[in-house]
This record gives sequence, structure tokens and C-alpha cells, in this order.
Amino acid sequence: MSNYRILLAGFMLSLPLCLPVKAEPVNGWYAALEGGAVWVNAWDHIRTQTEYCYTSVKPGTAGFSTGWAGLGMIGFGMHQWRVEVEGGYRKNDLDSYNKNGWTLNHISGDLAEITAMLNLIYDVALTDRFSFSVGVGAGGDHASIKLDLPGPDIRHDEWNFAYQGLAGVNYALAPNLAMFANYRYLDSQNDPFQAAPNLKVDGQDFQKHTTSLGLRFAFATPLAPVPVAPETPPQPVAPVEREFLIFFGFNKSALTPQAME
Repeated sequence: MSNYRILLAGFMLSLPLCLPVKAEPVNGWYAALEGGAVWVNAWDHIRTQTEYCYTSVKPGTAGFSTGWAGLGMIGFGMHQWRVEVEGGYRKNDLDSYNKNGWTLNHISGDLAEITAMLNLIYDVALTDRFSFSVGVGAGGDHASIKLDLPGPDIRHDEWNFAYQGLAGVNYALAPNLAMFANYRYLDSQNDPFQAAPNLKVDGQDFQKHTTSLGLRFAFATPLAPVPVAPETPPQPVAPVEREFLIFFGFNKSALTPQAME
């Protein structure tokens, strides 16, 4: 019985690969979900700490471990162009922190980001099933950073402007269902902020790289082409029989020129 279930599951999974599907452009509304891994560039910043009448300015660098990301999209396709609204969540734990020239390991903290983006994407068909996508997006990024450090901790969350570039490969599973793999580069602007009552932080932008897998469902199934009836060859025209009335001269059998015509 178990072998039968395994064969049945394998047949169901391979069925989309056997269907005669073509990678048609998305026309109309669609929805998509994807998830994957995210990496953050090392975050360099300057810490300005004021204690009584003394102010110290020191650099710091935060390194983050590989995190995870989840994204969802609602969009509208017009031939090869797509416009979509994207919402995403990314989270990375703090891995190390360089403070005053010393690297601190095994400390706690994380960086969590909620994004709301508007994307413009262009699709290019490669084969019957595969297509390539490239696009850009802009919107807002809500970054929440928590770093538990010796001395004043860094705590801050704020909405900032963000932009991204993306590229991906799509594979048609059915006329209205596609599987895809995407790469995104996201840059979130970061203004100086007050991390603690006596600590001001001025850091570079948060720069993230995300790779993900997802599924896209088109609500409008592409219309099948209307079959064209084959042209029938012209039928041969049967000769038309005609009757003529010919007059001869009186008591003569020779044909006159008018009769010959």
C-alpha cells in the first residue's frame, strides 16, 4: 500500500511537467507568495556618546548572520509588463560587533525590517516554459534594530525610503500557475537617530540581498487560440453548355462571317 501511495504522489508531482504548457505573459490580476534567505552587509556607524561634559565619538560595525524573508505580492500584468504591490518581512540576528577596535562575539540583538514596495517588472520568454524577469521598485522600509552591547544599547525603529532591484527566472507549471526564483538587492536609507538618551548613532544604509522561491497564480487564464478551419481547395468549374442559332443564305450552305462569330 505504501508503494502505491509513493507512485501516486510521484505521478501527481510530475503531472504539471507533462502538460502542454507555454510560458504566456501574465495578462490581468495575479497574486504571489515567496520565501527564502537574506544577508545583510556589515553595518558601519559612528557612535557619539555624551557623559556629563565629555563627548566621545567612536566607530562601530555590526555583523549579522544569515536570516530569513517572507514576501507577498498583488499585481496586474499587461503583455510583458507587470506592476505589483509587494509586502515583505526580513529578520537577521546579530552575529558579532566591533567596538573600539575589539570584536565582540556571542552577543544578542537583531535587525527586523517590514517593507512596502511598488515594483515595475518586465518579462522575457526564453523557451516554451521558461521566462526571465527584471525589475525595479521603490517604497518604504520600517527597520527595527536592537543591539544589546556593553554600555548603552542601541534601540531604534523608523520608516525610511527604500529602493530595490530584482531579477528572476520563471517556470510555467500550468496556464495560470508559475514557479519562480528571485534575487533582490534592497537599500534602505538610514538617517542619524537617538539610540539612547546619551547616545546618537549615524550609520550607513541597511543593504540586504535576498534569494527566494515562490509561486505565482494568475486569476485570468490565458485564452486559447481560436482554431482556424483549413482552406478548401477551389472546385473545378464544369463547362457550361450553350446553344446557338445560325442562319444560312437562301439556297446556300456556306457560313457567313456573322455565323462564324
